[in-house]
Amino acid sequence: MPVTLSESLAKLKIDDPLFVRNLTVYPLSNGGGIKINLATFSEAMDAGTVSVSELEVPTVEEVILDNQGSEPLFLLDGEEIFGAQQTRVTTTAALIDARTSVPVPVACIEEGRWGGSSSFEGSFSSTHPRLRSIICRGVNESLRSGKSFRAPQRLIWDEVTRKLTSLEVSSATSSLHDLATTLACETDRYMVDPRELSNAQGMIVAAGKEILGFEYAADSDLFKRLTPRLLRGYALDALERRSVGSPPARRELERFLGRISSLEPSTYPGVSLGQDWRFEDRRLVGRALVDKDNILQASFFPAVN
Repeated sequence: MPVTLSESLAKLKIDDPLFVRNLTVYPLSNGGGIKINLATFSEAMDAGTVSVSELEVPTVEEVILDNQGSEPLFLLDGEEIFGAQQTRVTTTAALIDARTSVPVPVACIEEGRWGGSSSFEGSFSSTHPRLRSIICRGVNESLRSGKSFRAPQRLIWDEVTRKLTSLEVSSATSSLHDLATTLACETDRYMVDPRELSNAQGMIVAAGKEILGFEYAADSDLFKRLTPRLLRGYALDALERRSVGSPPARRELERFLGRISSLEPSTYPGVSLGQDWRFEDRRLVGRALVDKDNILQASFFPAVN
């Protein structure tokens, strides 16, 4: 019997906050967790054990991921994949079995380009939580209507344009990759010392009083390995909120976790291994990847209306 989301969250303890410029990071821990042997997408790219390419007849909504490694590969939602015909972003998290090639659902984050090679070069970061929220809500709607993990492409392009304009970054092809690389020195300043998260299995991240999102992984080592990519995304949203206000009180964080715990999942087959659980109400959207009766990884965000 799979563990429920509320059971997983009930075990989490909100630790003392970490203050990083105008972000407040609240580590979440339960002193336990499970150990999972897998590679992250960035690790596999660095090791040369994964390749990503366009379909034989390229399409915006899918690419082919070939995991040549001996371990399953974890792909985060909102993971940037740059190069090929245009830079894309994953529309859900996925656990890809070892030595397996599968189509992976993606969306375009580079409206002004369609041309180039058939292969992708790599991945720089996870995208910002506001865009992940937009994608999550759109995918929830798509799954409900039987259209798989299709994202709301027009809304994604609109958000990329808004973000480039807001942060005053110029991109000839309206590429979110250009935003991330241009502001890399700024987002570097939001990194947390990994030792501060040595026992954490998740975090709530806020900018001033505003909660930006919740991240969780069943394996504390996996969470620690994902954190730099996640924080780069959160930093991009924090950069739009220059003022520093008081962070949320602990009771607000507890209410936020309580709202997440109260949501009931809609369950769908995962991209490769496991199940994809989807959550939504008027104020929150989220998703969880469940494998072998454990919630491997989950992310929740305030809904963008």
